[in-house]
This record gives sequence, C-alpha cells and structure tokens, in this order.
Amino acid sequence: MTYSYDTHFDRESIRRQFRMSMGLIVAMALATFILGLSLPVDNGRHAPELATAGELMGRLVSIDQ
Repeated sequence: MTYSYDTHFDRESIRRQFRMSMGLIVAMALATFILGLSLPVDNGRHAPELATAGELMGRLVSIDQ
C-alpha cells in the first residue's frame, strides 16, 4: 500500500467520523427540543410565599461574632 492510498482512506475515515458526530449532535438537540415541548408548562412548582412583617426568615447574625 502506498502513502497516498492510506492518506485517502484516513481522510475518508475522518470525514465519516465528523459526519457521524454532527448527526449525533443534531439528533440530541432535536430530542431535547421535543422533550422540552412535551413537558407541561405548569409542573406544580410555585414560588414561596413572602414573609409578613412579624415572621423571621433566614439566620440572625450579629456583627460582633
């Protein structure tokens, strides 16, 4: 086998691997998009209620510690 013969098939192998990688990336992006569309918009998560003036939230830390 000559050097040019090996180089030709190496380039074809690299192109084939690149096309396969791009195809997989596109397939994953498409699958992510489809799954994102299939999920409900309101999935039951709600923002926490705000504390009223009499309630304490978080830690109390003094400056002299």
